[in-house]
Amino acid sequence: MDDKPKKAIVIYNPNAGMGMKLPRPLKKLFGFKHRSSENCGIEENIRKALESLKKYNVHAKARPTAGPGDATQIARESAKNGCDLIIAAGGDGTINEVANGMAFSDAVLGVLPMGTANVFALQMNLPMEIDGACRVIASGNVAHIDMGKVEDRYFLCMAGIGFDALTLKLADKKLKKTYGALAYAAVAFKNYFTYSFPKITLEADDRPEPREGCLAIVCNGKYYGGQLVAAPDAKFDDGMLDVCLLKKGNIFAMLLFLFGLWKGNVDKLSFVECFKARKIRVAGAGKHPIHVDAEYLLESPANIEVCENTLKVAAHAGRKNV
Repeated sequence: MDDKPKKAIVIYNPNAGMGMKLPRPLKKLFGFKHRSSENCGIEENIRKALESLKKYNVHAKARPTAGPGDATQIARESAKNGCDLIIAAGGDGTINEVANGMAFSDAVLGVLPMGTANVFALQMNLPMEIDGACRVIASGNVAHIDMGKVEDRYFLCMAGIGFDALTLKLADKKLKKTYGALAYAAVAFKNYFTYSFPKITLEADDRPEPREGCLAIVCNGKYYGGQLVAAPDAKFDDGMLDVCLLKKGNIFAMLLFLFGLWKGNVDKLSFVECFKARKIRVAGAGKHPIHVDAEYLLESPANIEVCENTLKVAAHAGRKNV
């Protein structure tokens, strides 16, 4: 373990963790790992994290966010001011915002998983408990990873095009604050039977023939939500994006698709096309909604690309094929 003191900041959303908690059986079903600290308030967990970091010779200050985009600005300023460690405490949305402020900087991203799904932490095989996560952050071991980019917004795990992005757009803040992750399931069920699944056209690299489907997931890592696997071969450090394109939107195909995500063999379904690309163009027709790391972003047309070696992340020693 590195004994050199580190200049560090912990960025967190003071409203994180609000809303109804998922029942344990549902968490187990979708691969959401249980955290002993998830029943504590965010301020209590931040206090514990600061104490744990100090034990490992990392003296950090905590900085709460005031609203959307604030984590990105704090992270950008911290990186410019020579901060060694910029630690994101929260779910994938908070981690995404912090990473967007750190791209191509010398600072190292530390992750304290405090969300529901914690997709990025799962992909990096990071500890879910506070002390274990702090030990990894303080270890001095660093992985260099790629990020994806939609227009001028980076993403760590995935970008979604179509129905899932619409669901995220329609699940308003009040609903999410009250019902937490269950809000997404309720909105998806309410809107599925009236959604037409319009054709999505993707132009990949310099290939002459476009790809068409009704829902697309562009993956930087293999997980889509929890341990649902959308791209079994995807890695954070291979210089490629993995695209999972659903060709049919009927109820039978959708149920098989969800089962395939759960089983990790969605690439074996006949109505799913999987391919790798460095650059993807979402064609203009249709005005399809797009999300990044489960945060609604914009409507098509849009350009998506991989940005290699974008970010340094605190990781386990000798971590390979992230």
